[in-house]
Amino acid sequence: MRHWMAGLTEEERERYRPYMLPVVEPWVVEGLSKVYSSYEESKAERKQATDAVVPYFADMRAEAHRRFNRIARLRQAYRQALAEALRRGPNTFPLAFSFDEPGSDGATVEQLHFRLWDRRSFILAHKEHWSPLTVDEAARRRGRYAQLEWPTHLLVEYVRADRLIDAAPPDGLWFDDLYRLNLVGEGPVLGTTEQVTEKQRYLRSFGYGRRPFNPVGGAAS
Repeated sequence: MRHWMAGLTEEERERYRPYMLPVVEPWVVEGLSKVYSSYEESKAERKQATDAVVPYFADMRAEAHRRFNRIARLRQAYRQALAEALRRGPNTFPLAFSFDEPGSDGATVEQLHFRLWDRRSFILAHKEHWSPLTVDEAARRRGRYAQLEWPTHLLVEYVRADRLIDAAPPDGLWFDDLYRLNLVGEGPVLGTTEQVTEKQRYLRSFGYGRRPFNPVGGAAS
């Protein structure tokens, strides 16, 4: 109320002063307010949550660096592939490229393989998913597929990862399963009862998934 009154003119303050409630001193309401206790409870809950993560922080940070470096190497390999495609000309797509993934000792342990497409080559390789008109335009390089607009809508396809030093399964890209199992967006609740059940089982194995889960009616919120 005092802040509101301070924003009024002197004439308005005199007009509203008779209707103002008396100012309550802090010592009068001490102990009645729950603001401090609520703050302390929230602080304790946050500390409890972060304390649970602290023992794993070093491993999480190392894994984050490892993933960042892998994507950085992919980005560099992509730029090199794009430069090679531009050098060869518009008929070079799809262009295969790869990069080596080193281990802790610097030696190569995996090789990740990709393909670089432009929109035209992707359509021509997957004609069954496009209208005849679109396929014809792509084949004849007309409309949006004219050479003057090349390259357009570049796509990077992840093909596979090869393990080079032992028989262990390759790491590849850590998010590969999310797309292979259709777990992005609404994917976890789409499909047959068996498919949705398997998707939810996979998510719950990593601490995710919706609970309670009803495979007959889908995942309940």
